[in-house]
Amino acid sequence: MCNLDVLAIGEALDYLYNYTGAYTNVIDTVFKYPEWFNLVKAFLNLQADMGLLVTSVNLTKQDFKNGAMSAVSFSEDHDNALHSSSIFDPTLIKSIIAWMSGGE
Repeated sequence: MCNLDVLAIGEALDYLYNYTGAYTNVIDTVFKYPEWFNLVKAFLNLQADMGLLVTSVNLTKQDFKNGAMSAVSFSEDHDNALHSSSIFDPTLIKSIIAWMSGGE
């Protein structure tokens, strides 16, 4: 019998960290939709609440089996195009890219 290592990535479109994070107990990693919802709120305008990003990091550590190592961050979703279509300030778009590159 041969053992194969396979990386499984799941997708659960939900804003709750504990719901999405629970999937990391049975598969390797998931797309971090809860963070995506917080990114939308945090970068929608210059007066938005950046504390949502701190919350995102803390809840990922708490609710995902291996923290950020068991989650895939993203800023664009082809089913729900949002950032580039609704954010017109290039500074905010660059901030999203910076967060995705090294936010956690």
